[in-house]
Amino acid sequence: MHVFTTLDEVALHRPQALTVGAFDGVHRGHQYLIQRTAEVAAQLDAAVTVVTFWPPPVAVVRPGTPIQCLTLPAEKYAALAALGSVAQVIVLPFTPALALWPPEQFMTALADHLPIAALVEGDDFSLGHNRVGTLTWLTDYGQAHGFVVEGVARRATAGTPISSTRIRALLAAGDVAGAAELLGRPYQLSGEVVRGDARGRELGYPTANVQPDPLKLVPGNGIYAVRAWAATAPQQVWWGAASIGTRPTFAGTDRRVEVYVLDGHPDLYGVTLTVEMVAWLREERTFSSSEALIAQMADDVSAARRVLQGQETGAEL
Repeated sequence: MHVFTTLDEVALHRPQALTVGAFDGVHRGHQYLIQRTAEVAAQLDAAVTVVTFWPPPVAVVRPGTPIQCLTLPAEKYAALAALGSVAQVIVLPFTPALALWPPEQFMTALADHLPIAALVEGDDFSLGHNRVGTLTWLTDYGQAHGFVVEGVARRATAGTPISSTRIRALLAAGDVAGAAELLGRPYQLSGEVVRGDARGRELGYPTANVQPDPLKLVPGNGIYAVRAWAATAPQQVWWGAASIGTRPTFAGTDRRVEVYVLDGHPDLYGVTLTVEMVAWLREERTFSSSEALIAQMADDVSAARRVLQGQETGAEL
């Protein structure tokens, strides 16, 4: 899969079946849409192109809105590549100027760089300034310019469409298992391990203080069962218990992601650590003493081990 970071890099000659969108999370709804795009591409002897944007459009059209990405660019590209059907991704820099483009200008810009054989989108999709490029508009445009336009019904679970917004809400509530069901994989976050206040080490549970990208959504405060691995050795996966929160027992104020590796205490300072969120264990609480906290941490480690062992063996917990 090739990634183009501007349209100026693109000069494709084989017919292309396109799908356009933010694709934050590359969740099961996105996966279904891309699968259908691949089926249409096969019928037309075309390749699949995903057109997406960076930065997130909301950062431009609603400045000041907090950005909470499910997938940063590299994560999104990896998830798209893992589908196996995407030939290329075109990443359009989303600027204030692009936000004002009418749909005709957007489609003409794409057509100037690649031969469009089909456009496949969700049935609620629209593009262009003020979102006037609805699926009806695009269908008429496609007929006039010689390409197929197909609308795909949104995938749903429990009667509710799968969406990035829905997944963000689940993660904010700590429901990482529910988010994984909609994503089609466990949620992950990555960051450099930085030095903290070493309080975990003093308590007998040394932790890696992971510093995620500021644009990455961090799940709600609480204790979680996790898997983790270093970028330098991704094949070595550790089981762990992670704390997300402000450490209220010690009057902390900043939110941190701290990971305790269950077996062994590797030196991870300066390493980029990926944390895979497996299950919620409990809410964050304030303890009356260090002794009470240590006792609870022992219980948390045991609970994390049971969850991870259960997943490994497929046992009912």
